[in-house]
Amino acid sequence: MVENLVGVITQHNIHLSYLDLSFNNLNGVGKYLAKSIHLMQVLVLVQCNLQEGDFIAIAEATARRDTNMSLLNLGDNVMSKKALDSFAPGVHKLDGMGLNECSVTGDGLEQLCLEISKRQKPMNVLYLGENNIGLIGVNHVSSCVYNIRVLSLDDCNLTITCLRVLIAAILNMDHSMVYLDLSDNKFGDEGAIALATCLEKVENLDVLDCDITPVGAKALHKANRKLNREIDGLPDIPQATAASSVGRPHEVAQKSKKRCAIS
Repeated sequence: MVENLVGVITQHNIHLSYLDLSFNNLNGVGKYLAKSIHLMQVLVLVQCNLQEGDFIAIAEATARRDTNMSLLNLGDNVMSKKALDSFAPGVHKLDGMGLNECSVTGDGLEQLCLEISKRQKPMNVLYLGENNIGLIGVNHVSSCVYNIRVLSLDDCNLTITCLRVLIAAILNMDHSMVYLDLSDNKFGDEGAIALATCLEKVENLDVLDCDITPVGAKALHKANRKLNREIDGLPDIPQATAASSVGRPHEVAQKSKKRCAIS
């Protein structure tokens, strides 16, 4: 199926703004997409059982593009370090990359983050959710966070130590990032209080299911009094407490989480 599809696309030079082949078993045949990847703006291959050879072929073809690709979403495919490293040389050709639930490790991010840090223009989106990247991974991500507009680190088992490393890097930026998803990390009120110090550099923040109580929520609301940032996932604060923290009554609505991954 993939070979025939690629044949038609390349033969007729069909430019595709969006192609989603998710949930198809492309084991060993995903590599054929490399022949037509120069004609695609968005390619989504979530849960396709891609193998190392598939990743490497796609990565090499991406690096050869004349123009940037808007998004390559490879979520929910097991990716080895070798496979992930193969995307590093061409990451300057990717304005968006989805790596949610790809078994990415902290060590595996070293080369990719190094190349992201060298980009002339910031990467629009990098989705790393549901990967246990640990402190090593957070250190690598922090080294290039200034070059990422939208960063998803949901459910990455981030500790307060990890969070402080990331916050320190964000505070050093000379601009603000558009969106930071930290949901499903259990850093609690200590993390919320730490995040309050960097709200000026984060336009939209998601902290749903982070074990934040009204104590942590109050700290974030107080820091947000003049900034008016969008903060998702905070618990309700008793009305009297909210009024005293910001100078007027207001409600904090619990918002359902919005995943970044395209499916």
